[in-house]
Amino acid sequence: MGNQTLYSTPEWVKMDENHIDLIYSLIICNKPKTILEIGVGTGAVSLKALQACEYNEITPQIVCVDNFFDWKGKPPREFEEASKKFQFVISDEKSFVKSCKDSFDFIISDADHHHTHEWVESTYSLLNKGGILIYHDVTNRDFPNLFGIVNWARKKGVTHMCFNSSSKPNERCERGLLVIKKD
Repeated sequence: MGNQTLYSTPEWVKMDENHIDLIYSLIICNKPKTILEIGVGTGAVSLKALQACEYNEITPQIVCVDNFFDWKGKPPREFEEASKKFQFVISDEKSFVKSCKDSFDFIISDADHHHTHEWVESTYSLLNKGGILIYHDVTNRDFPNLFGIVNWARKKGVTHMCFNSSSKPNERCERGLLVIKKD
């Protein structure tokens, strides 16, 4: 499934392969039964998460939230086929997070890059004990506000690690992937 995506969007929208592989590995090791992905992008992460769950022989509930801003507010045609594998919620990140009553074992947030840091506490509260919360682009120079999530994790004293080093020019890992574990 390596480079497979659900939607044909610009390559710059897609998360880098190394971070996608890290998410895959974390899902294999953590074995979540409930996964929330906020911001579907190209769908590459969604597909890799599904592949990891299939490896684990777990049929998880995977909820994907997106307002389809990258597609001018209209879900792409692939949406109908993909919705057979994932539960899609058409919503912006803030509205979903603030109104969600469910909790999840694994959360991936890569949506509202301008405001995500404003409701990090609310997103964290959706995470089950022992769960993993991931934020993408936390060290991306284009979104310095997202580094506030790293500072939040430090101040809160939660277990976390930021992956933001590239060894090859095409990797784009410097944008940063923050992994938080709820102890």
